[in-house]
Amino acid sequence: MREYKHFKEKEIIGLATHFVINLNFARERANVPFIITSSKRTEEENKKVGGIKNSKHLTGEAVDLRIGSGTQTARTIEALLSIPFFEVIIEDDHIHVEWNPTNLISKLFIKNA
Repeated sequence: MREYKHFKEKEIIGLATHFVINLNFARERANVPFIITSSKRTEEENKKVGGIKNSKHLTGEAVDLRIGSGTQTARTIEALLSIPFFEVIIEDDHIHVEWNPTNLISKLFIKNA
């Protein structure tokens, strides 16, 4: 198992290596902790939390992050958006980040605003 500076093995179990490498880069740039609250899910887990049928959580290419203080959240979002192929969705109580190889430039969405 590859070691990452900013994530413990238990936080990233089942996540795609390319996704974790880029999360690690973003974490380095933000210089604030990324607290992963949801990562790879089974279909059963995904249904239980109301996830969409084709969720990237099922392939290990999505995570949900806990939102910190305003400044930490802003730095987190800025760092995530500096990574090509990321889609960042700000939800009510978390930030959803997923890998989308068709995005050469990261995209930001705000849900339920």
